[in-house]
Amino acid sequence: MGKIKILLAFSIVFAILLSGCTQQNPPAATGSPQQNAADIASNCMDIQDAQAKDACYGNAAMEGTEVSYCLKIEDQDAKTQCMLFIAGITKEMQICGQLSLQDDRDYCYSRMAKDKYDMGICGMVKGNDLRDQCYWSFAQVKKDRKICEKMSLQDVKDYCFKSIPELPS
Repeated sequence: MGKIKILLAFSIVFAILLSGCTQQNPPAATGSPQQNAADIASNCMDIQDAQAKDACYGNAAMEGTEVSYCLKIEDQDAKTQCMLFIAGITKEMQICGQLSLQDDRDYCYSRMAKDKYDMGICGMVKGNDLRDQCYWSFAQVKKDRKICEKMSLQDVKDYCFKSIPELPS
């Protein structure tokens, strides 16, 4: 029974991948990643099925690590995931600012702060919870109680102070 489920799942994934193909024998990827991405994206325009078209643009974005292809994705969740993926690879903060929902921008900035090891980016996070978590991670790594002062939520601030021992004077 388990083998049947695996075979069925593989068949479904394979069918979805094939639904986005517009040529029987696509050209081999021989150029730069950016050129390969442009080649992929040029085929996306001809795809009628919205989900397959979105997947095609997502593939182009990942191939060329280019956020402009993500912006062509219709499905908002898929577009957001694509943009977050590209931001994570390229470490380009302006991508975070292009995300449509504040929660997504906050998540992106918080992750960017950790990836770039730049606590100043935590201040760009608007939501108190995520901003405080961002500062908390730096306070823990640096063992610096002064960072706890930057936190907005009193219970998180208190926990931060309790979790970092005071240095002897």
